[in-house]
Amino acid sequence: MECMKKISRLPKGDGRILVVDIETKGPDIKGRLRKNIPKHEITVGVISEYGSDQFNDYWLNTVDELVSELNDADVLVSHNGEEFDFLVLEKYGLNLKQIVSYDLFRILRDKTGDDERGGCWWGLNDLSVLNLGEKKYATGKEL
Repeated sequence: MECMKKISRLPKGDGRILVVDIETKGPDIKGRLRKNIPKHEITVGVISEYGSDQFNDYWLNTVDELVSELNDADVLVSHNGEEFDFLVLEKYGLNLKQIVSYDLFRILRDKTGDDERGGCWWGLNDLSVLNLGEKKYATGKEL
């Protein structure tokens, strides 16, 4: 995904920063099966304006509205969006060439060491348990 601009600090100013997460269902993607990522189907997507406590949810029948919001943002904040979410959303019309991405997964992985896989692989559920004391409520397959 070299066409996407990747940043490690959020910009200051008036730009529109959206926090995004999606849940999906689809074939296994471990190891060499990562080629299956674009075969995943969105079950739900959630976006929130950075700094807001309001959020909007989008389902498969409204995914075009989700993608339109994302395409209009100045920066997208995600957790593993660069290696998963954005690849799934590309088939629904997400314009990867215009994305400016602040990916927490990439940033944490880069800062936590240099094992053969490129650092620690912190899942969003792991981070939720560590920081909030709560598990994720559901997975894409459960929704």
